[in-house]
Amino acid sequence: MEDRLEEIIEIRDPEINVAEIMEEIRRNIRRRRSEERDGEVTFPTFDAGLGPAVEPTEEPEKVLHHHLSEASLHYNKIGVALQLMPRPVPLFGRLWTAFRREAHNLVIFYVNTLAARQITFNDHVLQALNALAQMVTGGNRAEVARLEAELQALQQRVNQLEQRLSSKETDREGE
Repeated sequence: MEDRLEEIIEIRDPEINVAEIMEEIRRNIRRRRSEERDGEVTFPTFDAGLGPAVEPTEEPEKVLHHHLSEASLHYNKIGVALQLMPRPVPLFGRLWTAFRREAHNLVIFYVNTLAARQITFNDHVLQALNALAQMVTGGNRAEVARLEAELQALQQRVNQLEQRLSSKETDREGE
């Protein structure tokens, strides 16, 4: 497949060095394959995809909200459209382009059918994640409120004990 990339992509810009770009792509492919063989492939972690809008140091609830918002914007953007470049050969090029267009339309039909199913799946997963996030963040809020109430009760108890201790020390000094 690597050798056929020049046939798939045609670049006509004199400022772009196709050979250099292709060599960089090949180097990256070889590097990734050697990492796979060596068992050094690393998979992205939860915060690997953070954009500039969310910093990894922010609270997890904000990070979760950011990713769920992004997912809800992009979960259904997976359709495929026809993209053909005409060949510069006069008669054969038109015939070949017409054949390719029909073949691509057939492939696009099946890909978009699969994409519609994937969108349905994505929608259900996103709804489940949103519900889970609401449960988790709601549970955290309830836990925080409970701990704050407990902390206030303990602070009041400490204050009462300090006052009692202070009054007993004052009574001892007066004796």
